[in-house]
Amino acid sequence: MEKVITDEKFKLLVEKLCEEFDVYAPCVSGNYSEFTQIKHFNECDFNILNTTRPLKHLFLPQTEKLFTVMGEGDNLKLETCPPLKKKRIILGAKSCEVKGVELLSNIYSIGACKDE
Repeated sequence: MEKVITDEKFKLLVEKLCEEFDVYAPCVSGNYSEFTQIKHFNECDFNILNTTRPLKHLFLPQTEKLFTVMGEGDNLKLETCPPLKKKRIILGAKSCEVKGVELLSNIYSIGACKDE
């Protein structure tokens, strides 16, 4: 049995999801496209066939803030970054992108050196 959602109801669904979750979707930024966090449906473009930056950059960013050092001289304080507070929802990912993330998940989530 096939179910279809209308464009208008899909737009309303995405708007509702943005209220509760960190929602990522394909977006155009200058000359390239990537999965970007959106706050409203009209920020994304589901007509993009392939993004310039792959989906995996959401899970394995090139740079990542791990902590902040505050203070001066011998009076330094290390403040770690808090974990993600909201769950993520990714819209518009192609099946090959999802498979790639699944393979990476298998690599980084097994063995003695799990990457949290």
